Amino acid sequence: MGTPTFSLYYELLEPISFLRFGDKFLSNMYYNHNILKYIILYSN
Repeated sequence: MGTPTFSLYYELLEPISFLRFGDKFLSNMYYNHNILKYIILYSN
């Protein structure tokens, strides 16, 4: 009985961690994009 509950827990946990990673990655990309925009604006 221990293994099925563990696998179920892992299957629930995996998408959540993936979503959190994707969220971090997207916010990082957005942040870097804004920095690049400011660099381009102030370099001209």
